[in-house]
Amino acid sequence: MKNLGIFGGTFNPPHKSHLRIAKCFIQQLNLDKCFFVPSFVSPFKSSENSGSPIDKKHILNMLELLLKNTQKIEISKYEIEKEGISYSIETVKHFKKLYPKSNLFLLIGLDNLKKFDKWKDYKEILAAAKLAVAPRIFEDNDFNFLFEKESKSTALEKHCYNGIEFYLLQSEAKEYSSSDVRKLISEGKAVSDYLIEEVEDYIYKNKLYLA
Repeated sequence: MKNLGIFGGTFNPPHKSHLRIAKCFIQQLNLDKCFFVPSFVSPFKSSENSGSPIDKKHILNMLELLLKNTQKIEISKYEIEKEGISYSIETVKHFKKLYPKSNLFLLIGLDNLKKFDKWKDYKEILAAAKLAVAPRIFEDNDFNFLFEKESKSTALEKHCYNGIEFYLLQSEAKEYSSSDVRKLISEGKAVSDYLIEEVEDYIYKNKLYLA
């Protein structure tokens, strides 16, 4: 396989936006495969942001439901099975060892780009993988330059922020986070716009994220 993508996250819960971004990732960077890599503990997420711990089997089961019948997508249990804090450099090295001849692309959120130079061994990450950034709708003047220039090209352009080169995925949809979805569930509000029916049913059947 020539081009491989790594899509890490807590996926707590996995939602439609995750799937939409993964499809953009695959199409726009011509990936042969995209690996969803659920983390056990993220080094940059507080317990409030990552949600109350739930059994990893629920995360994996929900991902299986979300990703069934999708092409070029596979779930990697590397981080969630080894448990402990997950550092991206270790995951990138893991995939580089498995696929030494492949081009690796690491997908992160636009909000993480601002603190990417604080990531463990971030220069090693950039040496081993190319960075792809998923857009998220939020106000931050530091990133206005990404959206002020209107490009007529359909090809992804390479950008640079604080010396870090990356590809910005193109998506017109408003993206949202798992914490947004958990909040709606805990408040008893409708989530059908954010979750596929099978994942929503699974959550209520197993009484997850309820207040």
